[in-house]
Amino acid sequence: MRCSFIKEGYTMIYFDNAATTKYKPDEVIEALNYYLREVGVSPGRGSYSLGIEASRMLYKSRRKLFLQKTQQKP
Repeated sequence: MRCSFIKEGYTMIYFDNAATTKYKPDEVIEALNYYLREVGVSPGRGSYSLGIEASRMLYKSRRKLFLQKTQQKP
């Protein structure tokens, strides 16, 4: 996910460095919050509903990043 946002007077670009980026856009926090509260399992680890949901979320995120990187429309 790539987006610009302003925090403490700085314009920052976020691009998948979540482990080291202090400030996160609200949509990243909301997505992580949903995942932790509602899904909370590893993708690709089973064919049960939560595992499938985790895999679906991962696939959609990767596809969105690819489309943004290649400037294609979904």
